[in-house]
Amino acid sequence: MTLSLRPAQPSDAPRVTALLAQSYPVLLAPDYPAQTLDAVLPAITRARPSLLAGKTYFLLEEQGALRAAGGWSDTDPWGGACAPETAHIRHVVTAPGHVRQGLGRRLMTGICADARAQGITRFECYSTLTARLFYASCGFEEVAAVVMTLGRGVEFPAVHMRRICAPLA
Repeated sequence: MTLSLRPAQPSDAPRVTALLAQSYPVLLAPDYPAQTLDAVLPAITRARPSLLAGKTYFLLEEQGALRAAGGWSDTDPWGGACAPETAHIRHVVTAPGHVRQGLGRRLMTGICADARAQGITRFECYSTLTARLFYASCGFEEVAAVVMTLGRGVEFPAVHMRRICAPLA
């Protein structure tokens, strides 16, 4: 398997949206009731143009096929500025047929290396209930259970997680 990691471009939006729309309904189904998914999927299955344009959102491809995507930003999911040296991990997803093959870990390694090269020493994320074990395996610790409001009063249970890294020498 030949994998390549590259920064996303705004023109990748349809491919990222397709991956999110393909993955989230399948991967989140064991941890969320159908009623919750029906309400939140329209809000979480579309690519964020600001993330794709920021050069900090990455695509992991295998011979041109998109297998995973995700990135970081210096803003939280609501657009608020992060604390100094802090980044939010954003919209990390793996294609359902390719989970548990190390793709997510490879993607997170690239994301964190890019952020750390830009002075980031602390990572925050709002994990789905499904992904919290993945993030824990990547060195994140649970801070608190949270309920995210995704517009129009749609509530989505999640987990606030954090990872502290030593500054690069």
